[in-house]
Amino acid sequence: MVTKTRARYEAAHKAWATRCQVAKKNFAELNGKILKDLLSDLYMPIMSLLWQLKLAVMDARSSVQAAAQAMNGNDLNQVLEPPTRRKIPSSGRPEAVVINDSE
Repeated sequence: MVTKTRARYEAAHKAWATRCQVAKKNFAELNGKILKDLLSDLYMPIMSLLWQLKLAVMDARSSVQAAAQAMNGNDLNQVLEPPTRRKIPSSGRPEAVVINDSE
C-alpha cells in the first residue's frame, strides 16, 4: 500500500513563500535610483522581465478562473457540434508500398 502525502511539497512551498516575502521586502526598501546605479545597463531588461512575468501570472490566473467557472456548470449546457465522419476511400484492394534498401 502506497500513501501519498503533500507534506514535503507544502513545506518546500512554504519555505519558498517565506524567501519570496523577504526578497520583496528587501527590494521595497531599495531606492529605485540606487537599484539603477547598481544594475546599470541591466536595470531596464530586468524590470521589463518583471512586468512580463506579472502579466503572464495575471493571464494564467484568468485562464484558471475561466476553467473553474466552466467546471462549475457555467458552460456545461453548451451544445457541441456532431463529429465529422470521414470515409476512407476504397480502391478495391489495399495499397502496398515496397521499400528496396538492398543497394
